[in-house]
Amino acid sequence: MASPEPKEVKFATIEAGMSFPDAMKVIVEGGVITRVGWMNDDVCQLKGEWLSVRRDGVWHRWLINDGDLLATDWTVSNLDIKSPSLH
Repeated sequence: MASPEPKEVKFATIEAGMSFPDAMKVIVEGGVITRVGWMNDDVCQLKGEWLSVRRDGVWHRWLINDGDLLATDWTVSNLDIKSPSLH
């Protein structure tokens, strides 16, 4: 019996283990970030003049909390993010 085909991971990331300040540097340079602890495909990036988070496929203004500020599991996301809408 053949082994099953591996499933594609929707939230593949690179550069694991960044602090919040390092993650903000990525955003300022136009990158997209996420957290390992979120275990989903939510991402954050700069949309216009706002820090924004994409949750469940919809962009929202990002209200940063102390958990975000203290986290050290930020990563650069390699998802192809094209949605320009912000709600």
